[in-house]
Amino acid sequence: MLISFYDCLYKTEPQIYEKGLGKGVGETNISDGKLRREKILELLSSSRLPVSGTELARLFGVSRQVIVQDIALLRASSREILSTNKGYLLFRSVAEESAACMVVMVKHTSDQVFDEFAAIVELGGRVLDVSVDHDYYGQIQIDLLIQDLNDAKEFVQKMKNSSSQPLKCLTGDVHYHTIAAPSEKVLNIIRRELREKGFLVEEDNQGALLPVLRLNSEIRNHHSDYPDHECNN
Repeated sequence: MLISFYDCLYKTEPQIYEKGLGKGVGETNISDGKLRREKILELLSSSRLPVSGTELARLFGVSRQVIVQDIALLRASSREILSTNKGYLLFRSVAEESAACMVVMVKHTSDQVFDEFAAIVELGGRVLDVSVDHDYYGQIQIDLLIQDLNDAKEFVQKMKNSSSQPLKCLTGDVHYHTIAAPSEKVLNIIRRELREKGFLVEEDNQGALLPVLRLNSEIRNHHSDYPDHECNN
């Protein structure tokens, strides 16, 4: 049985619910921006689950756009807030559950996104974000928080239903992921798995990007491997 956000809030964070934040849709109208942002942080600090912008808007009796602006202001103030496709979550909540993190450079087609995520989460890792290094925009980073196979399937389904291209298409399929895991040993196993699947990208002695392929496979010319602004399906 599905549990609503408010039921979850009541069961897991009764102190917040009793303060009036869980009275119901539109009943708590906080028009003061500073106070509302303090309450948003209070809620996110106490929640282990992502909270959607729509739920926050209903909770505080404001529009979703107001919540988006609130989150932007909080993030500009160095608040560690992850913005995922499931909602907002404090990075601290994620970090507390992970003993180790690493950033990997990978390259694969859009059809291989699920395989990449599955390789990570089935070994005990979590994909926190995706980022690319764009020629003139610089680093572009998006929070993901892919924690299990269901998250991976949901993400891939949304990607298939969307007319938008994945972020990796801006840089010839080359992108980065921050991966969290219970230990460095698990991270090393994940790195090895990504290498064996041919997803991991490493550098040669001259700093050129070369895809790490399966054993006995030849590495193709790296100039043809990284076409400008081409996305492979």
